[in-house]
Amino acid sequence: MFRGGGTLQHGLVLERRELGATDSTWTAVWGPQRRVRDHHRWLRWHLREATGERRRLQVEFRVSDAGVAFRCVVPARAPDDSLVVLEELSELALPLDAEAWWAWADYDTQEQRFQHTPLREATWVNTPLTVRTREGIHLAVHEAALVDHPAMTLKQDARGVYRTDLVPWADGTRVKCVGALRTPWRVLLVGPDAAGLLTSDLLLNLNEPCRIANTAWISPMTYMGIWWEMHLGTHTWTPGDRHGATTARALACIDAAAEAGVDAVLLEGWNTGWDRWGADAAFDQVTPAPDLDLERVAAHARERGVELIGHHETGGDVPHYEAVMAQAFAQCRALGIRVVKTGYAGAVRPAGEHPFGQYMVRHFQRVTELAAQYGIMLDVHECIKPTGLCRTWPNLMTGEGVRGQEWEAWSDGNPPGHTALLPFTRGLAGPMDVRATR
Repeated sequence: MFRGGGTLQHGLVLERRELGATDSTWTAVWGPQRRVRDHHRWLRWHLREATGERRRLQVEFRVSDAGVAFRCVVPARAPDDSLVVLEELSELALPLDAEAWWAWADYDTQEQRFQHTPLREATWVNTPLTVRTREGIHLAVHEAALVDHPAMTLKQDARGVYRTDLVPWADGTRVKCVGALRTPWRVLLVGPDAAGLLTSDLLLNLNEPCRIANTAWISPMTYMGIWWEMHLGTHTWTPGDRHGATTARALACIDAAAEAGVDAVLLEGWNTGWDRWGADAAFDQVTPAPDLDLERVAAHARERGVELIGHHETGGDVPHYEAVMAQAFAQCRALGIRVVKTGYAGAVRPAGEHPFGQYMVRHFQRVTELAAQYGIMLDVHECIKPTGLCRTWPNLMTGEGVRGQEWEAWSDGNPPGHTALLPFTRGLAGPMDVRATR
């Protein structure tokens, strides 16, 4: 449904259709499988409106043993053609007598506990949504290749059918674009059991091939670091008597990692601004705290063969971070820091925007592409849910977006089965940073 009228729902004429099959194999930069097979059949409809704006619409489908997917493309009628989408009308019917594992829809967080109920009780959900039918078939609903588009939630209507509900802009609209409008892939994973969903490559296959020419610097790693003690309250992110990320503590942590065979050390609270959290331009992602000699720490890490993981907390202040992140990434590169953990623990600025709306999806993409230019791998916290983009941008190593270890420090914690359930719910979307201390 577009601002100014039109829905591309009725009165469409099929101009032509294309169909074919693909069977190819590509090489992953990292992941559980080095060689990934992409074997599917595809169908593409070319439609146009019979009256009114006479817009055109392409609908592409893919079917494989792993599931089905579709996406829509509205071609631009001119280079500067613009569209504003008020609502997406895609629907999905699932058997409501099935059982489901799900989390409540939320435009701002996926750090949630998961429900296990009859599907009919899952009335408004985040994706992935995991389902088991009465016949034992396992299904999961998600999206792939989320680029320049808001994230999708699913809302059950009066008929028991799920309709796509897109995360809005602050002004209530859903999608703004200049040029062609291209939706993410709407995906239904299918498997005979839960393990079949977990091992599926469908989400990755629906993303574009790698766009980084030289990927030799990209590799997974283990890490430890200075962060848990701040959640426990024994140390602080801010300078003072109990500051966690001091030079002495960072050097000791690097030595411990080297002796234990741990690849990297994360330093949270290494920079200034933590005492100004909530103010405009509070966090300084370039200037070290007074009691942290960053050059000395980085040099010691290089000597011991340990990677340093920089921490760029933003507090949600996106405009400020975008203004300084090129300088911050350049500093990391100069010091030999090849990994950055970004964070958005706070209300997004500009006010009214949501972490999962198009504004932030664009921001996350800018950060990923700029980090790739500087040879930086990313661990994104308070992130958009993964949708397979790590195939296209393999420096996007992992994301949080899950109720993880830190909740054990300052809340009532997670139920015993929570972590075991994560691979089959949030984990179906992609890699997670849940961390563990024991």
